[in-house]
Amino acid sequence: MFGSIILNLFSNAVKFTPKNGYIAIMAKSLPDTWVMISIKDSGIGMTKEMIDSIFKIDINMSRKGTEGESSTGLGFIICKDFIEKHGGKIWVESEVEKGSIFNFTIPGSPTN
Repeated sequence: MFGSIILNLFSNAVKFTPKNGYIAIMAKSLPDTWVMISIKDSGIGMTKEMIDSIFKIDINMSRKGTEGESSTGLGFIICKDFIEKHGGKIWVESEVEKGSIFNFTIPGSPTN
């Protein structure tokens, strides 16, 4: 499931970031062995309305990528489901023409 989450969020970052843009994947340890993963891009970004709708199954979020790639928006819903099944959360920060940051938390492994 973790691989599917990363693949989907990274693929979307690529799809919505123009040539010569950047994409970064970061991880941060949180208290109680939780981990926060962030995927940041310099892409086309989203409006507040899009952000509010992106994880809702009953709203069609299809949108063309920067090279005309098709998108259904269902991958975000699947990511949310996988993350929540493990007790985590997902959220997005975005601004039109300034990119997006998809953040999610998952339980990590305790260190001995």
